[in-house]
Amino acid sequence: APPAAAGAPAAGAAPPPRYAAKTGDVSGPFGGIVDPLGGSLNVIGGRAPGQGAGIVVPAVTSSTVNRLPDQPASASDALPATPDVRLIEKKQGLPGPLPIAGKDGTVAWQLYARPNKIDEGPRVAILITGIGLSRAASMAAITKLPAEVTMVLDPYAKDLSDWVVRSRLAGHEVMLGLPMESDRFPVYDAGPMALDTSLSAEDNIKRLELVLSQVSGYTGVATIMGSRFGTSEALLTPVLEALKARGLMLVTTGPQGTVATPKIAAKVGLPRVTSDLTLDEDPSRLAVEAKLNELEQLVRERTVAVAAAHPHPATIERLINWTATLKQKKVALVPVSALAKQSAKQPAKQPAPQENK
Repeated sequence: APPAAAGAPAAGAAPPPRYAAKTGDVSGPFGGIVDPLGGSLNVIGGRAPGQGAGIVVPAVTSSTVNRLPDQPASASDALPATPDVRLIEKKQGLPGPLPIAGKDGTVAWQLYARPNKIDEGPRVAILITGIGLSRAASMAAITKLPAEVTMVLDPYAKDLSDWVVRSRLAGHEVMLGLPMESDRFPVYDAGPMALDTSLSAEDNIKRLELVLSQVSGYTGVATIMGSRFGTSEALLTPVLEALKARGLMLVTTGPQGTVATPKIAAKVGLPRVTSDLTLDEDPSRLAVEAKLNELEQLVRERTVAVAAAHPHPATIERLINWTATLKQKKVALVPVSALAKQSAKQPAKQPAPQENK
């Protein structure tokens, strides 16, 4: 494997920025995207100059995950090819088409969703974020986790259309990450496409459209960071209204204790889901196991629970083992879109505060 990037933080040191500074200044010798875990120089992206130039993610090699079993797959697991031409529009100056609601009422968050027949009883949904940043990690998540697990593409990753195809062929519905400004910038930087409180509402809509046009075929967006932008009702409202008008759903991930996103999403009637916890902020096996136990307890208490995670080897391994036990525990694993079906008529839930990002 290539050597670790020069200047990597020592153990216990504050994590580096995830993305390059808003000004375009590099945050390290290779610039661009730097994982908060301080990973090695495993992947360096080639989209330079531009958004996401220079990608650095935690080291994950094929040999690390090859020992894990693949999920049994058949042609019946595959989801239909996307996008549906009724649900896209072209806009000058953007890299790809934008999602729209169909004239007949068809919307992406329903049409592109993985089918689900389980609408009652204990249910849990899992999202894997950061898909596309590391080929080995992303392929492991797609091929080894159950088809009900939702894949969230990182908008700064390369070859996003390929990741949509790979995910849907394996039966996974797909979402797109929506970067939003953190109140811990520059320690956590959501990158040059992030929604930002220093911008006008109009400019944030332009950034939203830039993100949404990176790829097609997703059910909606999942927030990346957002502890600062998520507190601005004036800026959030037009963004969430735009998502609803385009037929998308929203998953709010990460720290939720102070953000207004779930409340405003409920107010505008946007189909939505709020993640209850992140499984691998500490990516060790024991820590992930503890979080899975916590998630299971939440399911027992609330009937429904949602967790986000990253495609780390330990996370994937623990999830393979844990999801295999759910049937005997009478807990259903469902795609996250299944939990958004009735959300437009339900009040936003109030999760416990977490560390801001």
